[in-house]
Amino acid sequence: MLSVLLCTSSSYQTQTIGRLTTPGTNLVKAYKTSNPDLNRNCYWLYFDYYVHILGYENGFAHVRIGTEDCWISKDSLEEITIPTKSVTEANIYSEPSRAETIIRYVPANSDVTILDFNCDGFYRINYRGYIGYILEDALQYKWKQVDGANDGERAANLVKTKLGCKYVWAMSGPDTFDCSGLMQWAYNRLDIFMHRTADVQGNHGQLIEDAKDILPGDIITFHTDSEKPTAVTHVGMYVGNGQFIHASTNGYVVRYQDFNSYPYPVSSIRRYWTK
Repeated sequence: MLSVLLCTSSSYQTQTIGRLTTPGTNLVKAYKTSNPDLNRNCYWLYFDYYVHILGYENGFAHVRIGTEDCWISKDSLEEITIPTKSVTEANIYSEPSRAETIIRYVPANSDVTILDFNCDGFYRINYRGYIGYILEDALQYKWKQVDGANDGERAANLVKTKLGCKYVWAMSGPDTFDCSGLMQWAYNRLDIFMHRTADVQGNHGQLIEDAKDILPGDIITFHTDSEKPTAVTHVGMYVGNGQFIHASTNGYVVRYQDFNSYPYPVSSIRRYWTK
């Protein structure tokens, strides 16, 4: 999971990551080569997606998500170079200036959520419900180890944090999701690549042939369109105890669902993590 921590030492190795930014749209096209054919070898990524930047060529950025390499337009990417300066504490300001009111003191090694990167030397952040501005030099990025015995359990724990969030078609976080966007959001935070749409998600990863072998973190794809009975149109994540979590159009929220009583047929069960 891409987390942001307050720095307490300068021992981290500097690296560059990127956040996908897509003015006017939520979509970014990713290609398999640096000389893309606009009609082939491409797939979609969404805004607020985090990647490792490997280099640049022909106006494209070479990036990696998990073990997947791809190329995206350089203009769709915002570089985030990890700072290495040491700080032991930080203040949240009401506006991006040290002269403004201090809203909250934040202890070292605290997790915060970045809301905006471009604030005149500050980041706009959320810390335990307090929203304000913190100096850029106070933050350290890293891929965070989420609680859980394996990446499947970690993914399941991540989607649980989004229970109650609104369903919005074509969104992939941080607070609104469609069904496949929720799956991609969780695995991106674990640095595991996943395609964007339910039908493609259901054709990758390890196929789990017997439902009795399902484990937390496995995704389940469904046929929910009676007019297209063979089409994969929905996806959720198994979280244990016979339940899965999905961004549902029933109530338009992220919610629990009983696996055995769900009225739609299963297309496939897929595992994107390694035991």
